[in-house]
Amino acid sequence: MTIDTNKKIDIIKYFELNTRSEHNMLECKEAQSGMPKSLWDTYSSFANTNGGIILLGIKQIAEADFVVTGVKDPIAMEKDFWSSIANPRTINRNILSQTDVQIITDISDKKVIMITVPEAANNQKPIFIRGLMENTYIRNGQGDTKATEEELHALIRNSQSDADSFILKDFTIKDLDAATIAAFKTIVISRYPNKEYEKRTDEEFLRELGFYRLDRKTQLYYPTQGCLLFFGKYNSIKDVFPSFHLDFFDYRGSTSRWIDRVASDEPNNIEMNIFNFFNIVYNKLLAADSNHFALNDNMMRIEHSLMTALREALVNSLVHADYRSTSVPIRIEIHDDYFLFKNPGKMLVSIQEFENGGNTICRNNIVMQGFRATGFAERQGMGGKEIISVAMNNKLMLPTINTNLMFTELKFWKIDAASYPDLSDDEQKILRLILNSNHPISKKEIEQNFSSLSERKIRSSLEKLIKTGKIISTGKARATKYIINPTSTEFKWILSKLISQLQDNL
Repeated sequence: MTIDTNKKIDIIKYFELNTRSEHNMLECKEAQSGMPKSLWDTYSSFANTNGGIILLGIKQIAEADFVVTGVKDPIAMEKDFWSSIANPRTINRNILSQTDVQIITDISDKKVIMITVPEAANNQKPIFIRGLMENTYIRNGQGDTKATEEELHALIRNSQSDADSFILKDFTIKDLDAATIAAFKTIVISRYPNKEYEKRTDEEFLRELGFYRLDRKTQLYYPTQGCLLFFGKYNSIKDVFPSFHLDFFDYRGSTSRWIDRVASDEPNNIEMNIFNFFNIVYNKLLAADSNHFALNDNMMRIEHSLMTALREALVNSLVHADYRSTSVPIRIEIHDDYFLFKNPGKMLVSIQEFENGGNTICRNNIVMQGFRATGFAERQGMGGKEIISVAMNNKLMLPTINTNLMFTELKFWKIDAASYPDLSDDEQKILRLILNSNHPISKKEIEQNFSSLSERKIRSSLEKLIKTGKIISTGKARATKYIINPTSTEFKWILSKLISQLQDNL
């Protein structure tokens, strides 16, 4: 973030400090008597979490009550800051550029130092202070908290790519489930008949597809961790991944109890590895969405776009999970209004990168290789974009994504894009009309579409939609019109869709 340093600004108003307190990405510190020592705790926590802004020279009096106290000698303090950040005894890594530190002037003529701390890249974490890795901080709500042992281990694991490619010298083909390999092999043979995989032994087949790796010292092949996760016997998997757990729940219906469940730690007729769990849950998702399929000329079921999105979400959870985490299990749920996909571990790309597609950092490349070989995963890095696009094309509420150091959760909604639970039926109707309109819409047009609604009801509904950030108004008086809020995800994807349509017509 940069601000024109040649102009005075109302800092309290600019950062909305008069309407809210500090938050997950903003920290204010008084600095009249010098650079505060707690600055480095916040630098560490912002760098290890989602980034943020530190303002030096602002004192908090009470909740949402701040005063600009200023920095006496901002040039000297900035020089001191750059000297300190270069000292490994202060902080282990400098991730800032010169433009990330600015001296800004309040309307009171007092100087404030603004430090914009980006989130560090995964391979740069953890960022810690005073030369000790245990002095690693993360941002938790409005405060800086020292990372727990599990959180620190998660940061370290996130910094390592290809988590499932390590070989397991103490494991053999006996630790893998022959029935799982046979089912997988049948699919691969049908997709690549010219490869003659049917002539290979199971070990030769897995070696050729990269599930076994060569130990250069001994010149022997061993199964990889991803191979064990994908094909392994459950007890063998637990020997390497003690927290390995896979759960599926169907919560549809009025009862609060689940109506169907699949759990990896319950007695099963098959070994509960990733491939078998995927096939079981995938078929349950198919059955739950049975109205969205057609038959081809061979009377085979054709996957509908909605199911494509659910398959992508299921694969995404399984290939990006941190299987060494003790935080949460893999958890897939069906509800009346949405599908839930939850996995341990933080998403290794930003939510924006996930939505836009094209950039991917796969935590478990061997597992991904298994899904690609069977055709269940296609263009790597495009799953998130596909999921969002399907929701947009079917006019559904856009998926909600939550990711932090401990878990990643994606909700794929079954309800339409206007069905926000905090909106009344009339407000949803009006929002739906604005969403589906190709141009800014006036109150008169809304009245014409909903003649049963009073002018007062329409006016109050529009006020609610503006207040909740769903829409904005343009123009004044009778020329006032309403459009989807340009800062919303819905607007961004509507725009992307229009651009795509224009490109198709070129």
